[in-house]
Amino acid sequence: MVTFSSLEKELQRRYPALSPRLKTAARYALDMPDDIALLPLRRVAARAGVAPATLVRLARAMDFSSYSAFRDVFAQRLRSGPGRYGGNARALQARESAQAGDGPAASGSGGVLGELFAMDKDNLDRTLAENPPASFCAAAGRLMAARRVYVVGRRKCFPVASYFHYAARMCRKDVFLAQGIGGMVMDDLVEISGDDMLLAAGFEPYAKETVMAVQYARVRGAGLIAITDSPVSPLAAEGGDVFVVANASPSFFRSITGAMAIAQALVAQMVARGGEEVLARIEQMEKNLDGFEAYWMEKS
Repeated sequence: MVTFSSLEKELQRRYPALSPRLKTAARYALDMPDDIALLPLRRVAARAGVAPATLVRLARAMDFSSYSAFRDVFAQRLRSGPGRYGGNARALQARESAQAGDGPAASGSGGVLGELFAMDKDNLDRTLAENPPASFCAAAGRLMAARRVYVVGRRKCFPVASYFHYAARMCRKDVFLAQGIGGMVMDDLVEISGDDMLLAAGFEPYAKETVMAVQYARVRGAGLIAITDSPVSPLAAEGGDVFVVANASPSFFRSITGAMAIAQALVAQMVARGGEEVLARIEQMEKNLDGFEAYWMEKS
């Protein structure tokens, strides 16, 4: 695996032989590695004073298959660096403070806020490109065919797991969220078996309970659907259906936008493949919600 340290040394070694344009791009990558990790391609190019295609050529000159693969090394540097959340939060404050000096627009579309939304758009594009449509259909089929579906996602990925649990229960009743109340995540999974499926969501740094849950489910013979950030993450290492999502962000947490999109797409495919049984369940759930007066309505 290419590390930032090894890439930095290789950039320095090859620098004299690069063309003038590539030297400009390489110099910027060495001087501003956070920008490569956090900003969209076109914004990096504008700041570096080169065309976007020049950055793509630099990535290829450094033997990467794509600019995304090149950028991932810079992103990994941020994720694995000392302090992680604290360091990222400190960098975020420094960037916002520096951009504030550029005028009122710096904190809007041209500042960190604009970068955050631009990155999430890019995250969605990259996530869609990484996961072919057929993979959603196959995974949804396995989810619908399983005896029971268990869901786990801890810490920053809990919203992904919670959403999937809530929405998937509209399709079928035997969907269980490993909530871990009282520290009992593994207790919530104790009955999982070979006829069941586990959907797990986790990004680096990976929550220990999520990794343990995945390993336990596989030992028990259950099927696995992993929503994660790398094909070599500890969740993906256990096999099964792996959905790799882009999660770059200028904030101190990784973005969950791509992961939420995967969860939503899986639920949509479950509904699409569920037939009349799923339609009847959704209609009944709607009637129940109306009976409970779950949603606010203005009284006439």
